[in-house]
Amino acid sequence: MNNKRDYYEVLGVSKDATDDELKRAYRKLAMQWHPDRCKEPSAKDKFAEISEAYEVLSDKEKRAKYDQFGFDGLNGAGGFSSGGFDPFEMFKAHFGGMGGFGSMFEDFGFSPFGGGRRSQQREPDFDTPEDGADLQMSIELTFKESLEGCVKDIELTLHKECPACGGRGIENGSTPEKCSHCGGTGHIVKTQRNGFMVMQNVSECPHCHGRGVSVKECSSCNGQKRVPSKKKLSVRIPPGTASGQRLRVAGKGECGVKGGKDGDMYVVVHVKPSKIFNRDGSSLDLVTYVPVDAVTASIGGQINVRTPWKTAKVDVKAGTVSGSSICLKGQGMKSKTDIGSLTVVFEVVPLENLDNTQKDMLEALRKTLKTSNIHNLQKYLDTSRCI
Repeated sequence: MNNKRDYYEVLGVSKDATDDELKRAYRKLAMQWHPDRCKEPSAKDKFAEISEAYEVLSDKEKRAKYDQFGFDGLNGAGGFSSGGFDPFEMFKAHFGGMGGFGSMFEDFGFSPFGGGRRSQQREPDFDTPEDGADLQMSIELTFKESLEGCVKDIELTLHKECPACGGRGIENGSTPEKCSHCGGTGHIVKTQRNGFMVMQNVSECPHCHGRGVSVKECSSCNGQKRVPSKKKLSVRIPPGTASGQRLRVAGKGECGVKGGKDGDMYVVVHVKPSKIFNRDGSSLDLVTYVPVDAVTASIGGQINVRTPWKTAKVDVKAGTVSGSSICLKGQGMKSKTDIGSLTVVFEVVPLENLDNTQKDMLEALRKTLKTSNIHNLQKYLDTSRCI
């Protein structure tokens, strides 16, 4: 009984797979299970099985026999040739160079040096326009500034195009020449051998900084194309701006060079908390907590309430308790398109700083009070209620 797995199953392809599909499947699996890369105990057997399947299916004659008669149609019990089959030799024969791995990686579009996808080395054009980068900064606002909106004038150090080299980064009259250290590739390759494997590591050429050419850098900007410059930035803060909001100031980021577009400046706003008003995130609604004396809370009356815009008289209903509230529409934060509400939460507080006459009046009142006059006292004293 033959315990071998079907060759098409081994490579994970259909029975009508093309030669290219077989090749791609083999390369992917061979790279995954090669014993020099995979440390699983079964890697060597898996690698041999993959190689055997590909050795048969990549040969038109062997594949035809296998498709018609299965394993019995092949010489011997499997696909190995009578002269002995070495999966490592087939691996090298198919992928050659760097022990096979180099060309395999490149066939998949990747550099064998661990640097991601290959890129064609180009000679740098020092006269190509270069756009400036977007920048980000933070500013702090008072609650009043975020409420009403304002303009913040900020002085900061950014950059401008280097006037000495005109944004080229090299000395005027300097002629770029191919870097003699890297041969114009922009990188230095170091090779290490491990058996038939050849490992190569690449790093940026320290002499030309990856440009592939040697030039005399501008002494004013040290080749950076830009020099520091103090600038004034005016940031318009719209009314209702919330903490964490990011504002865009077009064209005020890093400067472009050689006619490139200037980047944008993004301003992140941080608003100091108010001592009176609470705001939830970016909502335009506000909350304020207002103390109410016990007498007014008991018999009702009017109190003065501060809103962000004015002082308003608010009716307090008789029997008001702490935590009850009312909503004042149109008294919250304002934006260009909307306006929020102000929720007034009452906090009933005891009287203080009473003179003798006031104390006597309250004492006389207390003598007339019954349990029914005190909010929820009757429920508290009800012995039938569960403790």
